[in-house]
Amino acid sequence: MSRKLSRIAMMKILFAMEHRGEFNDEVMESFFETQWEESEIEKIYNHVFSGKALKRRLEESSESSLDEDEILYCREHIGELIEHLKTIDELISNNLKDWTLDRLTIVDLSIIRLAVYEILYCDDIANPVSVNEAVDIAKMFSTKDSARFINGILGSILRQSNDQTN
Repeated sequence: MSRKLSRIAMMKILFAMEHRGEFNDEVMESFFETQWEESEIEKIYNHVFSGKALKRRLEESSESSLDEDEILYCREHIGELIEHLKTIDELISNNLKDWTLDRLTIVDLSIIRLAVYEILYCDDIANPVSVNEAVDIAKMFSTKDSARFINGILGSILRQSNDQTN
């Protein structure tokens, strides 16, 4: 199972949910039923995997873009993220300087939501890992400026949470 690939899938699910204005299992399940385009799979897999793992995943990608463990991981974490969406969005809003959630691109908002969820609710993932993964995903799916912007927002959130725990 690849957490990085799972994060990419979860970002895409959150994107679809925000785009549709529907945060429910139906949107998530329709994502799992959709086969990714071959060129997209190759691009993502080349970023996520290497060597034998890359070759194996590319050979298996005709069946499904995600393996069963990745799908289960996504289901569990997207469900929890949706439960905490209001808290996550409030925290993001409180750390946007002269911005609102509505001004963020859906891709950037989805990436930030996922990272904030991991920071707040996934004790098994170190905060710097969540930030680095978010920045990396932003570089793949958004812009370099977005990657810096996301890094800044997440850094602000981490500083705020460190101030509250000290």
